[in-house]
Amino acid sequence: MKKAAVFCSHGLGDGLIFLIISYNLYRNGYAVDTYHPSLFELQRWFDYTNLKKEPNEDQIEEVLSQYDLIIINSDFRKINKEIKKKAFEKFKSKTFDLHPTTCKGRGKPIGCKRFDFQKTINENLIEFCEKILKLKNVIKDNGIKIPKDLTHRKFLNRVIIHPTSNDPQKNWP
Repeated sequence: MKKAAVFCSHGLGDGLIFLIISYNLYRNGYAVDTYHPSLFELQRWFDYTNLKKEPNEDQIEEVLSQYDLIIINSDFRKINKEIKKKAFEKFKSKTFDLHPTTCKGRGKPIGCKRFDFQKTINENLIEFCEKILKLKNVIKDNGIKIPKDLTHRKFLNRVIIHPTSNDPQKNWP
Protein backbone atom coordinates (compact mmCIF):
# COMPACT_ATOMS: atom_id res chain seq x y z
CA MET A 1 0.00 0.00 0.00
CA LYS A 2 1.30 3.47 -0.86
CA LYS A 3 1.90 5.90 1.98
CA ALA A 4 1.10 9.62 1.92
CA ALA A 5 1.92 12.48 4.26
CA VAL A 6 -0.23 15.61 4.38
CA PHE A 7 1.31 18.55 6.24
CA CYS A 8 -1.30 21.16 7.16
CA SER A 9 -0.72 24.78 8.03
CA HIS A 10 -1.18 25.59 11.71
CA GLY A 11 -4.79 26.82 11.77
CA LEU A 12 -7.39 24.39 13.09
CA GLY A 13 -9.78 25.25 10.26
CA ASP A 14 -6.99 24.84 7.70
CA GLY A 15 -6.22 21.43 9.13
CA LEU A 16 -9.86 20.34 8.98
CA ILE A 17 -10.12 21.53 5.38
CA PHE A 18 -6.89 19.77 4.35
CA LEU A 19 -8.32 16.53 5.73
CA ILE A 20 -10.31 16.56 2.46
CA ILE A 21 -7.04 15.62 0.74
CA SER A 22 -6.18 13.03 3.39
CA TYR A 23 -9.63 11.44 3.11
CA ASN A 24 -9.54 11.29 -0.67
CA LEU A 25 -6.07 9.76 -0.62
CA TYR A 26 -7.38 7.13 1.80
CA ARG A 27 -10.41 6.49 -0.44
CA ASN A 28 -7.96 5.86 -3.28
CA GLY A 29 -5.85 3.27 -1.49
CA TYR A 30 -3.25 5.28 0.43
CA ALA A 31 -2.26 4.86 4.05
CA VAL A 32 -2.27 8.50 5.19
CA ASP A 33 -0.54 10.36 8.00
CA THR A 34 -1.76 13.92 8.54
CA TYR A 35 0.55 16.32 10.36
CA HIS A 36 -0.75 19.33 12.30
CA PRO A 37 0.21 21.03 15.58
CA SER A 38 -3.08 20.20 17.35
CA LEU A 39 -5.38 18.02 15.20
CA PHE A 40 -3.97 14.88 16.83
CA GLU A 41 -6.33 15.64 19.73
CA LEU A 42 -9.24 14.80 17.40
CA GLN A 43 -7.86 11.40 16.36
CA ARG A 44 -10.99 9.47 17.33
CA TRP A 45 -13.04 11.66 14.93
CA PHE A 46 -10.86 10.64 11.95
CA ASP A 47 -10.23 6.89 12.00
CA TYR A 48 -8.84 6.64 8.45
CA THR A 49 -5.68 8.69 9.06
CA ASN A 50 -3.02 8.95 11.73
CA LEU A 51 -3.08 12.51 13.05
CA LYS A 52 0.42 13.41 14.16
CA LYS A 53 2.35 16.37 15.47
CA GLU A 54 4.94 17.74 13.09
CA PRO A 55 8.40 16.19 13.39
CA ASN A 56 11.29 17.97 15.07
CA GLU A 57 13.76 19.59 12.68
CA ASP A 58 16.30 16.80 13.15
CA GLN A 59 13.66 14.17 12.23
CA ILE A 60 12.29 15.78 9.05
CA GLU A 61 14.34 13.91 6.45
CA GLU A 62 13.82 10.54 8.12
CA VAL A 63 10.06 11.14 8.37
CA LEU A 64 9.73 12.30 4.75
CA SER A 65 11.65 9.29 3.45
CA GLN A 66 8.84 6.98 4.61
CA TYR A 67 6.29 8.31 2.10
CA ASP A 68 5.44 7.79 -1.56
CA LEU A 69 3.62 11.14 -1.68
CA ILE A 70 4.16 14.36 0.31
CA ILE A 71 1.67 17.25 0.30
CA ILE A 72 2.51 20.47 2.12
CA ASN A 73 0.16 23.35 2.89
CA SER A 74 2.78 26.08 3.18
CA ASP A 75 2.65 28.66 5.91
CA PHE A 76 5.05 31.10 7.57
CA ARG A 77 6.23 28.94 10.50
CA LYS A 78 9.86 27.87 10.68
CA ILE A 79 9.06 24.14 10.95
CA ASN A 80 6.76 24.29 7.94
CA LYS A 81 9.44 26.05 5.89
CA GLU A 82 12.01 23.43 6.92
CA ILE A 83 9.69 20.58 5.95
CA LYS A 84 9.08 22.17 2.57
CA LYS A 85 12.79 22.86 2.03
CA LYS A 86 13.86 19.27 2.87
CA ALA A 87 11.01 17.78 0.84
CA PHE A 88 12.00 19.67 -2.30
CA GLU A 89 15.73 19.09 -1.77
CA LYS A 90 15.51 15.33 -1.20
CA PHE A 91 12.09 14.19 -2.47
CA LYS A 92 11.07 16.67 -5.18
CA SER A 93 9.44 14.12 -7.50
CA LYS A 94 6.89 13.12 -4.86
CA THR A 95 6.28 16.51 -3.21
CA PHE A 96 3.45 18.98 -3.81
CA ASP A 97 3.30 22.45 -2.27
CA LEU A 98 -0.10 24.16 -1.94
CA HIS A 99 -0.82 27.83 -1.18
CA PRO A 100 -4.58 28.27 -0.74
CA THR A 101 -4.20 31.71 0.83
CA THR A 102 -3.61 33.08 -2.65
CA CYS A 103 -7.34 32.45 -3.14
CA LYS A 104 -7.90 35.66 -1.22
CA GLY A 105 -6.31 37.64 -4.04
CA ARG A 106 -3.21 38.54 -2.02
CA GLY A 107 -0.95 37.78 -4.93
CA LYS A 108 -0.69 35.63 -7.99
CA PRO A 109 -1.34 31.92 -7.56
CA ILE A 110 1.78 29.95 -6.62
CA GLY A 111 2.68 26.37 -5.77
CA CYS A 112 2.08 23.05 -7.50
CA LYS A 113 -1.63 23.81 -7.94
CA ARG A 114 -2.53 27.32 -9.03
CA PHE A 115 -5.61 28.00 -6.91
CA ASP A 116 -8.47 29.66 -8.76
CA PHE A 117 -9.59 32.83 -6.93
CA GLN A 118 -13.16 32.30 -8.16
CA LYS A 119 -13.46 28.89 -6.46
CA THR A 120 -13.54 27.94 -2.79
CA ILE A 121 -10.52 26.30 -1.19
CA ASN A 122 -12.54 23.07 -1.00
CA GLU A 123 -13.26 23.19 -4.74
CA ASN A 124 -9.58 23.86 -5.46
CA LEU A 125 -8.54 20.90 -3.26
CA ILE A 126 -10.96 18.60 -5.07
CA GLU A 127 -9.58 19.79 -8.40
CA PHE A 128 -6.03 19.14 -7.12
CA CYS A 129 -7.01 15.58 -6.14
CA GLU A 130 -8.64 14.89 -9.51
CA LYS A 131 -6.42 16.71 -12.00
CA ILE A 132 -2.97 16.67 -10.42
CA LEU A 133 -3.00 13.60 -8.20
CA LYS A 134 -5.27 11.79 -10.71
CA LEU A 135 -7.40 10.23 -7.98
CA LYS A 136 -10.51 8.49 -9.32
CA ASN A 137 -12.73 8.27 -6.26
CA VAL A 138 -12.96 11.90 -5.04
CA ILE A 139 -15.60 13.59 -2.87
CA LYS A 140 -15.85 16.89 -0.99
CA ASP A 141 -15.67 15.39 2.50
CA ASN A 142 -13.01 15.21 5.21
CA GLY A 143 -14.20 11.86 6.61
CA ILE A 144 -15.21 13.12 10.04
CA LYS A 145 -17.15 10.60 12.16
CA ILE A 146 -18.77 11.54 15.43
CA PRO A 147 -17.60 9.15 18.17
CA LYS A 148 -20.36 6.77 19.26
CA ASP A 149 -19.99 7.60 22.95
CA LEU A 150 -21.15 11.20 22.44
CA THR A 151 -24.80 12.14 22.92
CA HIS A 152 -26.37 14.34 20.25
CA ARG A 153 -27.76 17.57 21.76
CA LYS A 154 -26.87 16.49 25.30
CA PHE A 155 -26.63 20.16 26.31
CA LEU A 156 -29.51 21.82 24.48
CA ASN A 157 -28.55 25.37 25.47
CA ARG A 158 -24.82 25.14 24.82
CA VAL A 159 -23.26 26.93 21.88
CA ILE A 160 -19.57 26.98 21.07
CA ILE A 161 -18.17 29.92 19.14
CA HIS A 162 -14.56 30.23 18.03
CA PRO A 163 -14.50 33.89 16.98
CA THR A 164 -10.82 34.37 16.24
CA SER A 165 -8.48 33.38 13.46
CA ASN A 166 -4.90 34.03 12.47
CA ASP A 167 -6.33 36.16 9.67
CA PRO A 168 -8.04 39.32 11.01
CA GLN A 169 -10.38 39.29 8.00
CA LYS A 170 -11.81 35.99 9.25
CA ASN A 171 -12.39 37.13 12.86
CA TRP A 172 -15.90 37.73 14.07
CA PRO A 173 -16.66 41.09 15.70
